[in-house]
Amino acid sequence: MIRQSLNANSSYAFAAALPSLSVYQYRAATGNSAATSGYYSTGYPIWVRLVRANGNLTAYNSADGAVWQQLGSTVSVAVNGAVYAGLAVTSQNNTKLNSAVFDNLSITGPDGASGAADFLLSATPPSQTIAAGASGTVAVQATAENGFTDIVNLSITGLPAGATAVFSPASLAGGGASLLTISTASTTPAGTYSLNLVGVGGGIPARALPLTLGVTVQPGITLTATPPSQSAIAGANATYTATVAPQNGFSSAVTLSVTGLPAGATALFTPVTLTGSGSSTLTVSTSASTPAGSYTLNLTAAGGGVTTSTPVTLVVTAASTPDFTLTAVPSTQSVSAGFGAAYTLNTTALNGATGNVAFAITGLPPGAAASFKPATAALGTASVLTVNTSSATIAGAYNLTVTATSGALVHSATLIFNVTTPFDGNNADIGTPGIAGAGSVSAGAWTISGSGADVWGTSDQFHFDYWMLPGDGTITARVVSVTNTSFYAKAGVMIRQSLNANSSYGFAAALPSLSVYQYRAAAGTPAFSSGYYPATYPVWVRLVRANGNLTAYNSANGVTWAPMGSPVSVAFTGAVYAGLAVTSQNNSKLNTAVFDNVSITGPDSASGTADFLMQATPLAQTIAVGASATVAIQITAENGFAAVVNLSLTGLPAGASAVFSPASLTGGGASVLTISTASTTPAGTYSLNLVGSGGAKTRIAPLNLVIH
Repeated sequence: MIRQSLNANSSYAFAAALPSLSVYQYRAATGNSAATSGYYSTGYPIWVRLVRANGNLTAYNSADGAVWQQLGSTVSVAVNGAVYAGLAVTSQNNTKLNSAVFDNLSITGPDGASGAADFLLSATPPSQTIAAGASGTVAVQATAENGFTDIVNLSITGLPAGATAVFSPASLAGGGASLLTISTASTTPAGTYSLNLVGVGGGIPARALPLTLGVTVQPGITLTATPPSQSAIAGANATYTATVAPQNGFSSAVTLSVTGLPAGATALFTPVTLTGSGSSTLTVSTSASTPAGSYTLNLTAAGGGVTTSTPVTLVVTAASTPDFTLTAVPSTQSVSAGFGAAYTLNTTALNGATGNVAFAITGLPPGAAASFKPATAALGTASVLTVNTSSATIAGAYNLTVTATSGALVHSATLIFNVTTPFDGNNADIGTPGIAGAGSVSAGAWTISGSGADVWGTSDQFHFDYWMLPGDGTITARVVSVTNTSFYAKAGVMIRQSLNANSSYGFAAALPSLSVYQYRAAAGTPAFSSGYYPATYPVWVRLVRANGNLTAYNSANGVTWAPMGSPVSVAFTGAVYAGLAVTSQNNSKLNTAVFDNVSITGPDSASGTADFLMQATPLAQTIAVGASATVAIQITAENGFAAVVNLSLTGLPAGASAVFSPASLTGGGASVLTISTASTTPAGTYSLNLVGSGGAKTRIAPLNLVIH
């Protein structure tokens, strides 16, 4: 080693042997970071040599002490006057000693290169730190040694991506000064970079000097706008979504503005200020006097010392041209994964425009589906867009684009659809089970524990993890497992009118070895079942509420669904409770069930179609043998249903008969059912099914008949 002083931070050069390699390393100036020329293969014994000549240091190694190989380039190291030369050993482990053995040691005076014409490179400062997008300068000095008069050409290596270097001048004759300017781009990555300042001239080996460049990245923002282009008739509006995203920890508030508006137009950002990140809706309102043409608008976000802009295009057409506008209310919706939301799409005909408009949507997240009601509407009317997600939909903010097309006229609106991770519902014990139940969700799986005598009869006992369903909709879940606390232990999806124990409900349930669809058509009346179906775990179950009726399904794979019985008219009004229900059918035990793939979505394709609802009053009658009883039947038309409904009754005991007055109803109405028994009719309790068929639909309402 040769070093300027015995201080720990002294400049030095070190030709060293490692256990399996050799290396040339150096510190070009006191206090600088050390650098290395690379590593070289080594076999022991190994010869190493350092030569100081003309202000430069060159390292060599040799296998035999006769043939020498240079290690890297000759380096200019800041050593002046007398220096320390010797043998250096380090263990690189402060708890151990490295014992090394040397022989053939020699320290000699100037060799054949000393006193020859040469040059020395120096740089001030040897280390620089600059911000990405900025520049820094380094003073470079080439000092002639021993009458050196040739030209020295300067260059630099190791620059990071996007950085450039300029020497002024790039060549020095016989020595002199040059100014190195290093410029970075805004895209240059942050980091610390080891550069090599290289001087070449006079036919002697290149002289290299290490430099250190630190690049820092300043906090900032990006600004994007969608759609990139909008059209509006003079006097109408156009909307864009401006989105600000932070970069490198930016968290300040930014204010949005726009320039380039045509005459007679105004602009409004909602909101006008965003903190850190977010989206704002830009509404550009034109006037009847706004000239037709294509305009480039510049959207700008400024704050926290940062300003950035992005362009959009506004195309204004003359007011005399038939056209229409498209707006969405609301423009932003937020749902949990597995749930759905609705937007109302309004069209306004302009300048006498007529015809129909067809709707389409793009930008849906994975696992989401959308439907329009109606998919084609007359200009000037509205359509409801329902976007339903699944539990597999990834949380995030999505920009949806709705396109409305009427002939050659096309307009679009940007909707914001925010999806959050699945969340647990409200947990409640219904009907005071013997052991308190509980529910929780983790990693997309719900674990529900419930006790209770049963979900059956005129009153229920179970645990319910529920959400509110404001109208028609679907609840789906996969039942991964149930606890076999009883043959009739149940776990499944339920929709019920209230949290009262005797509420009307529908229940698509899995038992330890079967699945079942059961329901209570009206509060306080007996429950009924559509029968039992095979179940192999895991089993999927689904309940669909549409047009006042409930339909249950099961599936082995969540793709192919089989109905469990027929749709049933259950007495629901308005908002209902939809969720996961678990009962042990044993008040001394807990049935712990695991669900996943839980989703609650809004109206499906059946909702809003022509249908009918069938109700009977009362749902239970008790009569003596040989007597008769009457039941009032009401058929209610839904969504313009106008077909003929034919009434019938199944399940009558021997000797009993039924007469409907009338037996058919067109588009809805009332009928009286008279059930008559004979003196020979056996006493007992009978489950009857009131059946209504019409318009390619069949609806069932259960009745209970007791004969004594």
